[in-house]
Amino acid sequence: MYRYLYSGWDLASELKLECNGGRVLAYLAFSRSFEITYDPKNVVSLDVNENNVTIAVFRGGMFVEVIRVETGLGRMVMAYSVRRERISREDLLVGGMLGRN
Repeated sequence: MYRYLYSGWDLASELKLECNGGRVLAYLAFSRSFEITYDPKNVVSLDVNENNVTIAVFRGGMFVEVIRVETGLGRMVMAYSVRRERISREDLLVGGMLGRN
């Protein structure tokens, strides 16, 4: 954390708290401005899926690294999908009883 606080990084206004057993985990977000020179051979490829984000970095047209971040969003997307389906069914039932269908 020392590295971020004292090397040009700013603490963002976001804070996420998570209860984990008897502990509370705090997630801090940092931001930093960068000077970037344009080179059309420098490419960042981003692939966003339900459960992960994969980033491929190319510098000078050559592959440099790949970074994969597990997000766990798939569980949230599935839960949202189930809730949305349930609400749609309830709306159809209520609409049918009220003569809207």
